[in-house]
Amino acid sequence: RLEIRKGEGRVNEKLFATVKKMPFPLNKRQFVSRLIWRRTSDTTIAVGVVPVYIPVDYGGGMGKVIRGQTKAIFTATNIEDCNGVPQCKVKLLQYLDAGGLIPVKLVNQKIPESLSAVVDLRSSFNKDISFDLGKLAVVSKMMKDKNQDYNNEEMKTFEEGKEFYLKCKGSSNFDELESPDHRVKMKVGHIDQDSLVFEIWEAIIDAAPEDCGAYEYTKDTRERIAELKKRGVVKQKVRKLNNHSQLILNERNLGIPLFNNREFRTKTLWKWEDGKLWVVYGDTEELNQAFPLGTNVVGSATTVWSFESLRDGKLPQTRATFAARVDLGGSVPKQIMEGQVKTFAKSMIRLQRKFDKSKAIDAAKRLQIVEQIRSLEKEESGTVFVRFQEADKAQKTSGQLSSAQMWLKTEGSGKG
Repeated sequence: RLEIRKGEGRVNEKLFATVKKMPFPLNKRQFVSRLIWRRTSDTTIAVGVVPVYIPVDYGGGMGKVIRGQTKAIFTATNIEDCNGVPQCKVKLLQYLDAGGLIPVKLVNQKIPESLSAVVDLRSSFNKDISFDLGKLAVVSKMMKDKNQDYNNEEMKTFEEGKEFYLKCKGSSNFDELESPDHRVKMKVGHIDQDSLVFEIWEAIIDAAPEDCGAYEYTKDTRERIAELKKRGVVKQKVRKLNNHSQLILNERNLGIPLFNNREFRTKTLWKWEDGKLWVVYGDTEELNQAFPLGTNVVGSATTVWSFESLRDGKLPQTRATFAARVDLGGSVPKQIMEGQVKTFAKSMIRLQRKFDKSKAIDAAKRLQIVEQIRSLEKEESGTVFVRFQEADKAQKTSGQLSSAQMWLKTEGSGKG
């Protein structure tokens, strides 16, 4: 791609010549275009692309080229900032004539390339992390304030979820499972005579309860939307009801031929009670009118998160516990059910890794030890000599170091 300059041109115009390589036996294509930008309103800037028919000297070695032409109009319109991140809406309309006869299959391959400018533009100005942080900060602040009013239906959903959680925690009929992450504890079991298996995950999260709750409750962050396909989620719709509740439609592909997709229609709400932040998911029929039932199999899920603060300050910590019982509906092989257990385990692992501050916590502990060492008063030489005598007189047991020789801490006047 070459920029053609002929003396001093207008500041809002540029002339470019581009040569596109084509598969054998097709010849290369040449496009010479003029780009002109102008402000069409207070909030919109437009860039026009028109073909120019002038000879271009490439300095040789290009071989035979066939002239094509392209016309385009690109607009960028400023819209309202979201979570402190500036945003604009872009639109690209393009006409392309590559000249000559080109197979339809090749045209279909080249069209996405010609439109990739929009993708490149988004990548260049990507602020997904800042956008998500701003969104989560709003929800976290709302959760920290705690002032919410709940109607009778919401309280019923919450009480049913909490009752399920307490039954899971109080059950003695469970088995420990090996966790993919050593920081996450897992177990499965049954409640009374229920044939469905419940699962419980527990971990210590390096964040405040409201930060953990905001991350779990907010389903439409850009990070989580980008992960949907990897998790087998075909479709997800979130409908906000108020500041503490929402409706979620989740459609999943089980990854098995001839098996229909599974739909989960849930109502989610968060609430503070007993000094803990709870996030409860329960089945609902409130989405049936907006999304009529089709060929998908409707599953059932009861899931509850509990976040209990263990430590405040600059490096807060929270005990996160997650209880779940899922019915995929229909006849599902055992291997698939076990796969769903691993899927839920990933939710806790993802939360743990999201807020992991192991390095910062270790650094703070090392700094604390250093300060303690610096604050120790220097001991008199006689006291140190007596301590070494005590170590020599101490008896060893089973060939191991004696308790005097294993002295690690000094307290008070030095007699530790």
